[in-house]
Amino acid sequence: MKYQYDYDVKDELMALLTEKANFSGVNVLSHYMEVYRNEKNPSTRNLIKFCIYKLSAHLSDRELKNFDCDVSRGVIESFPQTYSWLTSSVIEHQTDRNGNAIPMKYQLRTSDTVFRGDTMTSIWTTLKEYAKLKTGTHMIDETDSWELFILRNHKKVDLSYHAGRFIQLGHSIGNFMPVPPGFNVGRSNYGEWDYWDLTLCQIYQWYMDNPGHSEYINNRALEILFANDRNKQTSILNCQMWLERFETWERFVQQNYMESFVDKNGIPKKFFKSHSLNNPLPTTIKEFEEFFKTVNECIMVRGKRILAVMQAQGYAEQQPQNNFKDKIDKINPSGRINTQISVFKQELRTNPLETTSCLLCYLSKIFFVFLAVVYYIQFLVRIGYEQTGEVYLQNIEYMPFRRYADCEFGLIAIIIFSVLLLCISCFRKNRGLKRIGMFLVVLMILILCILPVIYIAVTNAIQNTEWFQTWLYSDYIGNTSVIKLYIKLYGIICLLFTIIPIVWLFIDSYFRTYIKYCLKEIVLPLIAVPYILMMAEVKNGLIVMTIVIGIILVIGWKKRCPTCGKLFALKRVNEQVLASKEISVKVDVEQKENDGTTYTTTQYVPGVLEYYDIIYKCKHCGCESRKHKERKVAKI
Repeated sequence: MKYQYDYDVKDELMALLTEKANFSGVNVLSHYMEVYRNEKNPSTRNLIKFCIYKLSAHLSDRELKNFDCDVSRGVIESFPQTYSWLTSSVIEHQTDRNGNAIPMKYQLRTSDTVFRGDTMTSIWTTLKEYAKLKTGTHMIDETDSWELFILRNHKKVDLSYHAGRFIQLGHSIGNFMPVPPGFNVGRSNYGEWDYWDLTLCQIYQWYMDNPGHSEYINNRALEILFANDRNKQTSILNCQMWLERFETWERFVQQNYMESFVDKNGIPKKFFKSHSLNNPLPTTIKEFEEFFKTVNECIMVRGKRILAVMQAQGYAEQQPQNNFKDKIDKINPSGRINTQISVFKQELRTNPLETTSCLLCYLSKIFFVFLAVVYYIQFLVRIGYEQTGEVYLQNIEYMPFRRYADCEFGLIAIIIFSVLLLCISCFRKNRGLKRIGMFLVVLMILILCILPVIYIAVTNAIQNTEWFQTWLYSDYIGNTSVIKLYIKLYGIICLLFTIIPIVWLFIDSYFRTYIKYCLKEIVLPLIAVPYILMMAEVKNGLIVMTIVIGIILVIGWKKRCPTCGKLFALKRVNEQVLASKEISVKVDVEQKENDGTTYTTTQYVPGVLEYYDIIYKCKHCGCESRKHKERKVAKI
């Protein structure tokens, strides 16, 4: 198992399926394995992979059918390395009723009990309801299965980015938890309560009901949690003994890395606003997307913390930084136009203000780049590079840089409006002082935007009046220093109320991803394009710029990800020697004469010819790729 916070344990099964290629029992899986390999969209790949994982339980091969992510060897081995209360536990195979070892399934044995892995928040229950809502299908034929139905209709399901990410993170280290016997099945209520926020609420309530753990134990919270468990009393007793290990709620949170699942007051977070045991499943697209975003963030933060502990103790190597992981909640995950459109559609339903803001910046980038191209073509047609200075002067209005600069005021207005939309959304989503503060910011931005309009309107209305003409030509208006002071003051205030909301949105973890996206989209039309046009107006500048851009594109193409197609995406992460053979290697050897002079001779020395792969990983989609190389190494 890879010790990586977002490593999907289902990948181990996929590797095993590829290796064995034994699909007896579910022969159709051979087809969907091919579909999975050819699928480029990361979210859809995750969906197909999950359904294959679910169907593998019906295969004939014992190893394949018994593979279960949360009790796989790698996951179970990670628990003693991570949880201090399990350091003395021993790893062993699970056994069936006859005492025979079950392949591929493991558990931990302590002095008094056993612990097994549990997927804290189930993927399947939520995914099935999400697929029903997306496809409009709530019933299938009795001879069919939901896994096969989803595989056949994976395009119709049209997973959002965050939904696809949840399928991956759902079987990552941040969503696994060692639990006592009966806990996993007992608390799930046939899948409906298989959400960690609901479970955590009951655990929190148990600690609140039992401060100091008096002689009388109030298990009311556990009785509710295990209400539909066939072995209710046994499960409650096992859970009680487990919770007593930690003594307090605070220690339970700390020793099980639950900080990301609780708020600043130590109270469990809800995955969506109305989530409860009485309302366990999301019912609308908005609730689903809120759930996906919240649970993804909780799992990622917890996974990173667990990994940090393992790295500090030497159980896991330090992973190279991947900027994509820090930007995982970006609106535009793949860079493909069709994926962007799909993502924007989904986001518009759930987060209309935020998505409209990002969409405006995205469309502005396309429009202004197109405008720059048009201006440059007109420049070539009307003026060109071989014309005289007189022609330049006659057609100065067609200089592309000047024309584009005149239009940038429109781009700035769009940027301000985009930031304003994010501020309004921030105002709506917050309460208390944050809400009041953001209201004042929004109000000030509106005032600053309206003031120039009011000024122009009033000026046009009164410009022909006698008193205005008198004032216009008075000594006061002639004092340009006063006018410049007013303009500077207005400019400073505008700059201040541009920076304040941007910084505010950066601080807020939810809006940070949106404001980052907006700023990234406007860099090209606002900064890069004007400089390119300015250089392109001069022939020598065009040549230099073409050479520089060409070199950049060549370098970027060499680092292009074959899966998502992005340039500068591949980062070298490892090297793997595949084979080697003994050879003679020609080397230059430096020798010294008696008089101290040196000379170089060519000799053949024993060496090795190595065939190896350089392993690269995409910073955006996370896919690995390899380049085959060979090298001669002298044994000197």
